[in-house]
Amino acid sequence: MWWQNRRSFLWSIGAASSALVVPRSLWARFRVRELDPVRLRAVADAVLPSSLGLEGTAAAVDGFLSWLSGYRPGAERSHGYGSGSMEIEYLPPEPTPRWEGQLDRLDELARDRFGADFAATTLEQRRSLLRNEVGDDPISTIPAAAGAGHVAVALMAFWFGSPAATDAAYDASIGAGRCRSLEGVAAKPTPLGGEGRS
Repeated sequence: MWWQNRRSFLWSIGAASSALVVPRSLWARFRVRELDPVRLRAVADAVLPSSLGLEGTAAAVDGFLSWLSGYRPGAERSHGYGSGSMEIEYLPPEPTPRWEGQLDRLDELARDRFGADFAATTLEQRRSLLRNEVGDDPISTIPAAAGAGHVAVALMAFWFGSPAATDAAYDASIGAGRCRSLEGVAAKPTPLGGEGRS
């Protein structure tokens, strides 16, 4: 009968779709390897505020790599509630291969122009290479890190959207996006003492 064919069809669809669900632990095995932290740190030194210092820049790179290690292409990003749209947005494809290629290119350009790998060049040399690659036109809006065209822009977008960047902008320990108890909600944020200024 028609309903038996329909039932077997639906069963086969369900079985096939359940096979596509991959546990997170197994997903990690098939991920593209992480970006080289040494080269990424060299980019961060060139594009993030110098006021971060060694520890702040290292923390920004570690946070970026941690975010990237949990990246799931096609995962739901936004439901559009409150924005006038009910469309669900999804994360774009895995950016790591493209960004790794850009780091390779920076190495090639640095060797051709300065005779050293990108991470071994001076800060000004790195900035000049990045200006040529990314462009030095004013950016009116920083994109979401996942949608950034260049790894340098992705790193900036990730940091400037972080609680640390908000603290630095206001020179106070605000902790944007972090859960706080109701007891201290009326208290003014503690000043950073100038450490967060860029």
